[in-house]
Amino acid sequence: TVQTYHHTITNSGSLADHVSFAADSSRGWTVNVTPAALDLAAGAHAPLTVTLTLPADGANGLVDVTQLQARSQNAAQVAAVAVDVTTLLNPDSLALAADQSLEASANHSAVYQHTLTNHGARMDTFLCNAVSAQGWTANVAPPVVTLSPGEATSLTLTVAVPDAATGTTDTITITAISSYGTEARVSNTDTLLVTGGRSSIYLPLVLRNK
Repeated sequence: TVQTYHHTITNSGSLADHVSFAADSSRGWTVNVTPAALDLAAGAHAPLTVTLTLPADGANGLVDVTQLQARSQNAAQVAAVAVDVTTLLNPDSLALAADQSLEASANHSAVYQHTLTNHGARMDTFLCNAVSAQGWTANVAPPVVTLSPGEATSLTLTVAVPDAATGTTDTITITAISSYGTEARVSNTDTLLVTGGRSSIYLPLVLRNK
């Protein structure tokens, strides 16, 4: 997404001048000025265009301050500055925290806790799911959650470890997706190591007659 600003440069001096332009974003976002330089007669004016490229994954409410500077070739000390302030209104932005590693015994469950935050500009309903690389059963609760802008909630991921899985490592990906049909989605990757747990030995009971 590109934000465009329009300015007018005026040569208020008594001589024709060659003026160059530069722009700087406080967030380090890509910014361009068109034209980069021009010749102006005394008293003349000309249009300028500043284009600022906005990040697709920026959090809602981020503020950028872009400074546009015009500098005279006739006199290096002569300069003019204009300021453009941009507030990012990302309608669909979310965050999920965080990647985790756990150990669990075979025939038991591993439980992970994640935090989902709606950084978007509107209320959104998120669809949540999980996939095990080993194909084990992985469930997210709740699977559907509605959050207002800035609101956060906890997600519980439960992975069922099958028998005979001792020594196996699994990777589980938990994903939350915006219901607006946009590209807004976020994932965490959890790791699960299956340990041996406790072993039991049963001996037969032998009764001897006296």
